Amino acid sequence: MDQGAAQAAQAQHTPAAPPAQDRASQLTALAELKAQGPLTDEEFAGENARVPNA
Repeated sequence: MDQGAAQAAQAQHTPAAPPAQDRASQLTALAELKAQGPLTDEEFAGENARVPNA
């Protein structure tokens, strides 16, 4: 496999980091769900930990 093909193959397996805005919007959505009641404090904490850091 030549170097270009190897880099292309690696790029396909390396996930891009989510933009900071995406993380902020996910955290905002979680906070809204918690405030409205569908998420408990424990569920919020667990989901918050799953949102990737940028």
